[in-house]
Amino acid sequence: MNYKDYLDIGLTLGVGILYVATWLKQRFARKKQKQHTLDHNAVIDGRIYPILWELCLQFSALRVYLTQFHNGTNFYTGQSIQRQTVSHEVAKSRSISKVKENHDGVLISEMNHRIIMSIREYGYYLVESVSDVKGSFPDLYDWMKVYEVESLLYVRLIDTKTRETVATLNFHFDKNNPVTDEQIDEILEMKKRLESIFDRL
Repeated sequence: MNYKDYLDIGLTLGVGILYVATWLKQRFARKKQKQHTLDHNAVIDGRIYPILWELCLQFSALRVYLTQFHNGTNFYTGQSIQRQTVSHEVAKSRSISKVKENHDGVLISEMNHRIIMSIREYGYYLVESVSDVKGSFPDLYDWMKVYEVESLLYVRLIDTKTRETVATLNFHFDKNNPVTDEQIDEILEMKKRLESIFDRL
């Protein structure tokens, strides 16, 4: 066998290995996608909703909900557009309007960007009274008025491996049940249960 024969054999083997590697990659990718079926989502929901109900009742909140962050299409710069979706929500009464109805794939606005930056720095964002943000944060003030929220608390949820923000755990309160410092400490401890669920997604 001469040099050309060895070259042909090497190229044939290389192409064959590449084909098999591509096939295996696609197969594993399909398997991974299949894990996130309706049944899988139902199992996740079955873990998340009881925790949200427990938090809502324990801290006398108007509503408790999760906002998850995800990428939409790209800007002309090639950077992905950050969006947010309210994925899970509970409320103490059926008469309370749902935030989820108007927050599916919503662009992260300047209002939410300011809140997220604060959450990244402190681990949570607290508005003790809607009147506190009337002059300094009019967008948030108007939003709280629309949803009849007197005070609110947003807590950062992280991927414990990458330490990246993946979601926020959000509480809305009325004027009769403002959140206390002791309750915030309890909530920060309890949020770890939700983070452990996100770690397994």
